Amino acid sequence: PQPPDHPFRDIDNIIITPHVGSRTFESVERQAMRATMNIVNYLKGSKDYIQANSF
Repeated sequence: PQPPDHPFRDIDNIIITPHVGSRTFESVERQAMRATMNIVNYLKGSKDYIQANSF
C-alpha cells in the first residue's frame, strides 16, 4: 500500500489497481494466442509475433 503522504493520493483522476487489475477474459485469450503464435513462428524460423524487447 501507498504511504498516507504519497502524492498519488492527492490526484483525483488516477485509479491504482494491483498488477492483476488488467487480467480479463479477453486479455488471457489474447496472451494465449500470442504465445501460440510465437511458438509457431519459432518453429518456422520466423520472428516473434510480438516482441516487446530485443535481446
